[in-house]
Formats: sequence, C-alpha cells, structure tokens
Amino acid sequence: MSQNITYKVTSLECFREKYSKTNVVSRIDFKFFVEDTIYNLTASIPSSIELSIVVEPDTFIEYENLTEDQVINWIENNITEDHKNSLISLCNTKIKLQDTYNRPLLPWENN
Repeated sequence: MSQNITYKVTSLECFREKYSKTNVVSRIDFKFFVEDTIYNLTASIPSSIELSIVVEPDTFIEYENLTEDQVINWIENNITEDHKNSLISLCNTKIKLQDTYNRPLLPWENN
C-alpha cells in the first residue's frame, strides 16, 4: 500500500511565560492524514503532542513569527514511532471502511 502522510496544525497551547519568554508552545494539536495513493482515499484523525520545553535564546522563535511548516517540523521531530504507527493504523482502518467496493487490477495489468 502506497501512502502519503501529512499534518495540519489545528491549535497551539502555550505557557504565558517560560524562561523569560512569552507564548512558549507546549502542546500541538493537529490532524493526521493518511492518503492511500493507489485508491485515492484519505482518512484523518485528530491528535496532539506535548513538547519538552527547552528555550535556547539563539534558536527561539517568537510565537508571532512561527510558520505552520516550522510547527509541523516539531511534530515530526517529537512524535514517537508508536504514536505515529497507532495513528496510521487508525487511519488505515478508516480507509478500509471507505473502500467498500472491489477494485481489481485492470485485466491488462495482471501480467
């Protein structure tokens, strides 16, 4: 099964103040999407991750300067394999429920 995995950030939870910084992101809520590229079916499931808070002055990004790509990078760097595999499994179950019709290979593709 060929699949694409994507994330869509839905909200950020922040500490009002942490290490002399304001709006320090501590939790990311997101939708996890799995697209089956063979049958063109997609499923999603909401999830979240808690971040370990380390504020490094040289790399800290102020809340108002964050981009979705940066936050998605945080998700990808902080999600555990077990968490990710669980989300994939749940989405695959949803995709199988969508795929209620038989889609055999075309007769000329059976070589």
